[in-house]
Formats: sequence, structure tokens, C-alpha cells
Amino acid sequence: MKAFLLFLTVLATYFLISLPAAAQIEKGTRAIGLTFGLSERTSSFGSLSSFTNTNRGLFFYPEYAYFFRDRISIISGAGYNRSLYNNESRNGDSGESRLTDFTVFSGLRIHVPLQPKLYLITTYGPKYQYRERQSRYTNSGAISETFTEEHDFGLFGNAGLAFFPSNRWSLELILAESSLSMTHHRSLQQEKMAGYANTWKFTMHAFLDQPNLALRYYFK
Repeated sequence: MKAFLLFLTVLATYFLISLPAAAQIEKGTRAIGLTFGLSERTSSFGSLSSFTNTNRGLFFYPEYAYFFRDRISIISGAGYNRSLYNNESRNGDSGESRLTDFTVFSGLRIHVPLQPKLYLITTYGPKYQYRERQSRYTNSGAISETFTEEHDFGLFGNAGLAFFPSNRWSLELILAESSLSMTHHRSLQQEKMAGYANTWKFTMHAFLDQPNLALRYYFK
């Protein structure tokens, strides 16, 4: 992923120097795009445990946008993400969780010019997310299996940068995102009901080392 980001940086620098392009984001413009991401993280703490968190790269959001004013658009999309979490300790205990989520969203996107080809982008609006997690843990030889599912209804906001190598294409980095949602949570343990709850949840994430990427095409 870091090599890919370096490639995009070099490519963007080349276009920035060589092409006198202006972004085509005036009123009446349409755009289709794909946001995608890949992450791989390893963290260790404590004297006994080593935890690994891996995202397998099945994260993508196809999107459509319409500019009803210059530099302001309505954007909608849907997405899929799958993650794998592995927990292992030196005493032999282990665990594995598979997280899958589906997302549908729509929002208002604003482009704030920083340079002729570079824009700050902010997006905010409603979002629905369905999430399920299947977990299997081993503790002193005993095996425990848990299934949880969540329905999130709420609002989100994110911010990033958009670079236009030409007037019809943009490369985007989403650097931070936050959300406020009502979560309907249900869990099963050993195939028996273990809990049910409705809660409010606020989250905030920064992706400075592994940002979400997007490629977008603009047309009328």
C-alpha cells in the first residue's frame, strides 16, 4: 500500500508539472468514481499477548455525484468492507474475528480550491451501515463462538484532498472521517441470544498513514 501511495505521489507530481489542466466541477457536471482502501496493522502490548489486525483489501465504494452549483455536488454511493482480526497469546490462547459491513450513503460535497489543481474536499450527510462479526476464541482449551450484528443509522462527515491531473479526472485521498449514529445491536453466543441493545455512538478516524483512495471521472 505504501508503494502504491508513493507511485500515486510521483504520478501526481508529474501531472502537476506537465499539464495545465483546470478542474471540471462547475454546475451541471456529473461524476462517477470508486473509493477504495487497504490496510494492514500489527500491534503488540502486555507481557503475554500479541495482537494482529488485518484488513484484507475488500473495501470499495462505487459512487455517483451531480454538481448543482459550482464546486458543490450531491454524492451517493454504496460500499463493502471485510476485515480479519487475529488475536494470539504466548500461553496458547487465540481468537479470530471476521467483520463484514455494507454501507449506503448520500451527502453534500464541497470543493475548496487550494491550488489550480488541488482542492480540499468535505462531505457530510446521512449514512446507513449493516455490520456483522463472527468470532471464535480459544481460552485454556475451551472454544467460544459469538455472532453479532449491528444496524447503524446516522450522519457522517469526512475531509480530504482532490488532485486533478486533467479536467476530467481526479485522484482523492480521504484523510479523516467521523460519524454519529443510532446503533441497533444483537449478539448470539453459542447460537443462543446473548444480548440486545440500542445505543448512540460517535466515532472519529484519521487515515494519515493509510488514507482511503478514490479515482473519479467527470462528464456532462
